[in-house]
Amino acid sequence: MSPVPDRPCYVSGWLDANVVIRYLTGHPPEMALETAPLMREAGEGRITLHLHPVTVAEVVWVLSKGYGFDRSSVAGAVRSLLRSTGIRCRESGTIIDALDDFEHRGV
Repeated sequence: MSPVPDRPCYVSGWLDANVVIRYLTGHPPEMALETAPLMREAGEGRITLHLHPVTVAEVVWVLSKGYGFDRSSVAGAVRSLLRSTGIRCRESGTIIDALDDFEHRGV
């Protein structure tokens, strides 16, 4: 009997708003550094991270109100995250449309 070849381990999990915010802002630096490997793995498609639409709304609110980032920066960062290879978000097309409205119409 021949040995079973090594198989890659498939990992999937849910993203918390705090992880996303630390990753996008880089603050606090020590916590942001901890998020980088996870987000890199997702960006390369080696793991799948799920993002709930309510979490997206929380991230947008915290970045714009808590951190004072302008609408264009917030929308661009969140759109980029949603388009990342290993990020899955239900209704991402609708959310991206809403981010466009948020950026250009202030809605």
